[in-house]
Amino acid sequence: METFINRITKSLSFLLLLCSMTAFAVEGNIRLSELIVTKRDVNLHVSFYLTVPGNAVASKFQKQLRPHIFNEKGEAWLDPITINGNLKQKQEEQKAALSNSVYNPVFLVKRGTIFAYVKEIAYEDWMGTNITLELGVTQHGCCDVDTLESIYGAELTFLRVPATIKRTQAIVSNTKRQAERIPFLRAVDAKDSTLADRGSPVRFRQGSAQLYRTYMSNDETLKAIDDALSILQSDNKALLSKITIIGFASPEGDPELNYRLSEKRAKALRDEIVIMHPEISEDQFEIIAGGEDWQGLRKLVAQSEMRYRDEILDIIDNTPEGSIRELRLRRLRGGAPYRSLIDLIYPQLRDACYIRVWFEEKPDMESRIINEAIEDIERNLIDDALEQLLTVEYDQRSWNALGTCYLLKGEIAKARHYFVQAVDAGNDDAKSNLLLISTKETINLETN
Repeated sequence: METFINRITKSLSFLLLLCSMTAFAVEGNIRLSELIVTKRDVNLHVSFYLTVPGNAVASKFQKQLRPHIFNEKGEAWLDPITINGNLKQKQEEQKAALSNSVYNPVFLVKRGTIFAYVKEIAYEDWMGTNITLELGVTQHGCCDVDTLESIYGAELTFLRVPATIKRTQAIVSNTKRQAERIPFLRAVDAKDSTLADRGSPVRFRQGSAQLYRTYMSNDETLKAIDDALSILQSDNKALLSKITIIGFASPEGDPELNYRLSEKRAKALRDEIVIMHPEISEDQFEIIAGGEDWQGLRKLVAQSEMRYRDEILDIIDNTPEGSIRELRLRRLRGGAPYRSLIDLIYPQLRDACYIRVWFEEKPDMESRIINEAIEDIERNLIDDALEQLLTVEYDQRSWNALGTCYLLKGEIAKARHYFVQAVDAGNDDAKSNLLLISTKETINLETN
């Protein structure tokens, strides 16, 4: 039996770099290119292209090419590739017909074609270290078999689809991050209690809808609104949906007049915002007249330690809204509690105190495209993945996946380019992928 050493000695050997796009000569000018060896789940995937010229085999002969992978720990033979001459093809078909069968080799390649060889076998532990690929060639005549020259690969670092190619996360807009500290910035899909959660108030003097920046804390509130809108308008990942403003009046005087006053106060705040941000149109505002703010009054009284608090709350809770409720408050305890309401509580109710700046995040299409491409990589649809990734090459999240595509295609220089860019952009996953190629050396093809 021919020993392993003798077989290597007599064979025509080529040193090839894994995944190299370079083509390698085989007997009869058959050419092999685009070799890929990867681990996928529990399988080992081997694929390459064979260019088979019309004169690859004489009419009466058959050539078989048998892929063989091995290292010092183990070996595996893959299904052979069969190439028949014209006469030999007819002979094989006739023999099969005589035995009532169909001539159907696993991989039958016609001359003058380019054939894609794809094979998966169960992955074994020994395959995880340096391996060698041999493509053995035998020629079958009418009554003899000749072993022809093979191609050999040097010991190769086994290439997997990098374990560190992960799905990318959708970008969270700056507006959404800032909304955590700005209470009146809300995403359109956020749960919101319109009147229970008042936000930042803008105050008005009694009976007035004139907005003064210097009155109470108005200047601070308006600056906060201005800053929030500036953040949103400069964010290319979020859009302004609408601005909701509800105006209120303190529950003193005529309810109908107070209703109209509350609407004017809401519109006054709208006009001030338009002055600060003329790019926002009036139809982006939702103006609501809240009328007399009994709910706000009850909340402030309940939170206070004022005298007769419980009696005031009893009147608010058990008397219908309107003039009768106000009259009972005026007459309570000779009017002393009502005067305290006028002095301490009512100034806080003369406001456009509810404002919400609603925004919606733009769909992160780049993230979606990158993740779809990663799925294609895992299915070995490398060209499909690359086509998608190149449409979002401007997004640094695509660079690790782009490097992976080029690595699997054997375009080492391009793979290195994208991995380096990804590392420079802070992608730690790309570091381990870069190691797959950083230690490789260019191996010149030579014939022994």
